[in-house]
Amino acid sequence: MCYQSEEMDTEQVDYPWLIFKLGGEYFAFNSKLVSSIIILPQNIVPMPNSPQFVRGIFDLRGKIIPLIELRTLFGMKSLTKEYKEFSDMLEARKQDHLHWVQELKRTAELNEPFKLATDPHQCAFGKWYDNFESDLHTVNFHMRKIDEPHKKLHQTALEVEKCKKDCENCEREECLKSIFNRLSNEYVPQICSLIDEAKVLFKADFREMVIVLEIQDDYYGIIVDEIVSVEDLEQVGSVNNLGSSEQSDFISEVRKSKSISKSILVIDDSVLIGAVTGKKAVS
Repeated sequence: MCYQSEEMDTEQVDYPWLIFKLGGEYFAFNSKLVSSIIILPQNIVPMPNSPQFVRGIFDLRGKIIPLIELRTLFGMKSLTKEYKEFSDMLEARKQDHLHWVQELKRTAELNEPFKLATDPHQCAFGKWYDNFESDLHTVNFHMRKIDEPHKKLHQTALEVEKCKKDCENCEREECLKSIFNRLSNEYVPQICSLIDEAKVLFKADFREMVIVLEIQDDYYGIIVDEIVSVEDLEQVGSVNNLGSSEQSDFISEVRKSKSISKSILVIDDSVLIGAVTGKKAVS
């Protein structure tokens, strides 16, 4: 009788949930399925002819485990693509400003009107920068450093115009020389260096994690952006309110956390493993 009672107690255990982030959203697996959590391993072996969402396999303590790219399975951009787009965009904005400086020098030498943006909020970088917000706090903090030299760079266009109007020829040359020295030796190097550092920080902060699930004696490595917490979650609704998307097919319910304001989407492990193996798992 004691054995039966212990078995019933085990079956009734209310396991907490493992919460993780993926593309800015919060998801969860029930912790009873979680075997281990590791940083994305280096020894990944690609699998020929495997689906796009299978990054490869790796060896974990003698077990060969497939790595599932959850972003790809859910129709999201991969982190690699996200980083490349961010990096390419910053590089393009850096080149914009190098061209801006060249054009300012050219128009000053030829005494022509300067037609590019003098307002730091109106150039392509400024418009993007004013609305930029990242989930990565280190990147947000770093990007704020660009604000001051970027404003000073654009201010030089107004200084050049003032110099052209107010200074006599000899003074004008000295005035312009002083302005362009500041541009070339201070503002431009600062902006270029900060942009290059931002690209490095963005990539370094994306350390993908792997949640190893154990389901019916089989193991699956699920690649996620970030592990958030393990905690109890309150059920708040069904998936009916989610609408139609590639990821909605994999969501079984919506839960609420006491520490996170956004909804937590619970992944249906049987649907997930079914998509990977072609057969339905039993939790």
